[in-house]
Amino acid sequence: MAQSTRNKEREPAFEDIWVRSLQDSKLLGYLEERGIDAHVAISNCEELRYRVHGKRYYAVGLRNRSGGMELRNRFFKGCIPPKDISLKRNGSEVCAVFEGFMDYLSAMQLGIITSDWLVLNSVSNVEKAVKALQGYERIECFLDNDEAGRRTFQRLHNCFGEKVIDRSSLYADYKDLNDYLLSQRQV
Repeated sequence: MAQSTRNKEREPAFEDIWVRSLQDSKLLGYLEERGIDAHVAISNCEELRYRVHGKRYYAVGLRNRSGGMELRNRFFKGCIPPKDISLKRNGSEVCAVFEGFMDYLSAMQLGIITSDWLVLNSVSNVEKAVKALQGYERIECFLDNDEAGRRTFQRLHNCFGEKVIDRSSLYADYKDLNDYLLSQRQV
């Protein structure tokens, strides 16, 4: 009982949530700092305004398939529950897989995906991804170059075998796809 009370105290209580098209100049500026142009961000994300403990906040949001929202701004990375994967089916036989939505937006910015896509929103969602990826002919993984990314790739490879392709060699010298994008923009 004490554990569940403690968790509730730590979890932000989002109130007075409203969503609109992404237009706030500070949020667009934050995304630009991350290498994401406004036209990519606006067509893929939304703007959220909300209160936590009486204070007003705003963030860039990406919907997940359960109706929750992944949130990012310069100071905060979190989720309005429920936590889940984000998935867009376009009728492709290929699905690109990303750990977080900044990497997904980076791929859109780079123009390297035209297939269906799935954002894990946390590597802990890999089992949800396994179920969602059933039926794809090819699964292209753009996961982070760290232990969690390698474990996630291995789990998908164990389930789907040679259908799973590791695309991290594109950004082998970088932590993730967003870091790679930022390096390309400095050239």
